[in-house]
Amino acid sequence: MYEVIELRSIQEVYSLFPNGVADRLNWLFLSTGGPHGSFDNIEDAEYILRGEDPKTQPLPNGRTLITVLVLQPSRCTLYWGEIQVNLEDLNYLRKLVRSTLKFIELSQGGNL
Repeated sequence: MYEVIELRSIQEVYSLFPNGVADRLNWLFLSTGGPHGSFDNIEDAEYILRGEDPKTQPLPNGRTLITVLVLQPSRCTLYWGEIQVNLEDLNYLRKLVRSTLKFIELSQGGNL
C-alpha cells in the first residue's frame, strides 16, 4: 500500500527532517514541477528573494514558492507540494538535497 500526502508549508518539511538531514528512510527532491508547482530551483528562488529576477518578485510576505517532493521509500509514501520559503529555508533545503543524494547512493550502491 502507498500513500500520497500534500505538504502545505516549510514547517511540515522541518517536521519530517527535524535534524536537517535526509537519511535512508526520508529523501527530499526539489523543483519537481508538474501540476503542483514550478520547476524553479534553489538558485532561481534566491534570485527572486534577493530581488535580482526582473520577471518575478517575492511574495508580499517576502517569501517565494518552491516545489518539493519527499519520498519515504520503505513506507512507499510521497509528500508533495509547493511551499513558501525564505533565504534561511533555502540553506536548510540545500543541506537536505545534499544528504538525500548521499543516502540514495548508499541505498542503491549494491544495485549498480
